[in-house]
Amino acid sequence: MEILSAIRSYVSKVAGKLPAALKTNVSKEGLIFVAFLLMSFFFWMLQAFQDTSDYTLKVPLHYEALPAHITVTNELPKQVEVRLQDRVSTLYSYYRHRKEMQLDLNLMDWYRGEGVSKVPTGVLESRLRARLNPTTRILALHPDTLPVYFVEKASKEVSIRLNHSLVPASQYMFTIQPRVQPSTVQIFAPPTVLNHVEYVETELLEKSEIMDSIQLNVALKPIKGVQFAFSTVRVLMKSEAFTEQTLSIPVQGLGFPEGDSLLSFPKNVDVTFFVCLSDFKNMHPDSFELVVDYKQIAQSKSKLQQPKLIRHPEHIRNIRMRPSQVDCLIEKQQ
Repeated sequence: MEILSAIRSYVSKVAGKLPAALKTNVSKEGLIFVAFLLMSFFFWMLQAFQDTSDYTLKVPLHYEALPAHITVTNELPKQVEVRLQDRVSTLYSYYRHRKEMQLDLNLMDWYRGEGVSKVPTGVLESRLRARLNPTTRILALHPDTLPVYFVEKASKEVSIRLNHSLVPASQYMFTIQPRVQPSTVQIFAPPTVLNHVEYVETELLEKSEIMDSIQLNVALKPIKGVQFAFSTVRVLMKSEAFTEQTLSIPVQGLGFPEGDSLLSFPKNVDVTFFVCLSDFKNMHPDSFELVVDYKQIAQSKSKLQQPKLIRHPEHIRNIRMRPSQVDCLIEKQQ
């Protein structure tokens, strides 16, 4: 504002004269000079703030959230510039409280289906007028209208992938692997964007020394032009102390014709694995199924075959077999 610039210039001149006036060993004449100088500045300020001036105020705009199935494709202004005329004191008050003059707009008030709608000047001006003094004149408003390009989004449900670096504590293992709840999310976007989205990732979740059941919240990683039905998911996991256990498991034949059976040497294989301490006593050979397939033997020129563990408790880890191969023969029954 022009008058405020003049005030700053005047204050600078006064401040420049004060040191010279005070160097007179605080003489009576010097103090009188300073007093009159300050009084003249005070009365000049009173007069200046009663003068009328123009000022361009930048008023922030806030848009309420749109429904998930609607998007706006054009970039909306973050503020409007309004040229005001009033006393300098009033204009200065507007400047100091400009953030409080924010205008809130619900774009759905002007939604008429897909296409271009406009927030007219009259709406902005009337809402702004309600925040101004009756003496203030609005000289100009820019932009004078707000075009809004509405597009209806398509939607589909996609899976959520956990992006993580989660590590159990030493001598601990996950009995429940880290997983997200819910495991899927409904997403909304224009069809051209939606067709390229196959899944949604979470933000990176990092945690180490996990020793118990844990539930954490993690945000979904934003995708430009895509809106999610929700923005965060729950991550569940459980870690327990483990020990090593070994069981002797019989080798069985799989897919053998009637009248044929498997003859293996040795008959049993030691299966060693990590298991939680709480499940140690619940491990039995009946929970495991170790097989050699008939076709595997028939098509091989070697008697040595590697058994396959086709069934075992889900929560065991680091499974090893010894020996890793067994001699196999097809025994014909009489």
